[in-house]
Amino acid sequence: MRRSSHAALAAASLGLVLAAAPGAASAGGVVRPYGYAFDQVWSATVRLLRVDRGFKILEKDPETGYILFEFKESAKDERSWRAGVELLRDKDESGRTVIKVKIEIQDKPELPDAVLHDRLREKLRAEYGPPFSAPTDAPPPKDKPKDPPKDAPKDEPAE
Repeated sequence: MRRSSHAALAAASLGLVLAAAPGAASAGGVVRPYGYAFDQVWSATVRLLRVDRGFKILEKDPETGYILFEFKESAKDERSWRAGVELLRDKDESGRTVIKVKIEIQDKPELPDAVLHDRLREKLRAEYGPPFSAPTDAPPPKDKPKDPPKDAPKDEPAE
């Protein structure tokens, strides 16, 4: 089987393996958008998992944007959980480019997923500065109505 076919099969399997696990507490995982380039998010994610957190990476493919790893709550913990990260190129509602990152830990509540997202956001900001196209929660401010010219006729009261 060619590498690209293998990578596509592995990426598809990631979703099936994690979602089909009996009793999976985080069946959907946690998805957050990041306003950075794909290469920046990929690199920061791999380093966060392997270097910063010491997780064993089982498989990864930057071409299809997935990483399979073993999640441990601490380095001394003997128990591990199968986990995965997916990076998806997307656009937000304003048309800005974002990278959506889905973190899913099999049979774990969402808390570790959310904590990893928080650490990834901190790492990206520390290494690359503020996001260039981060989604905003508030809509852009509307223009103030312009004042009518001072010499414009005023409406006459209706009789």
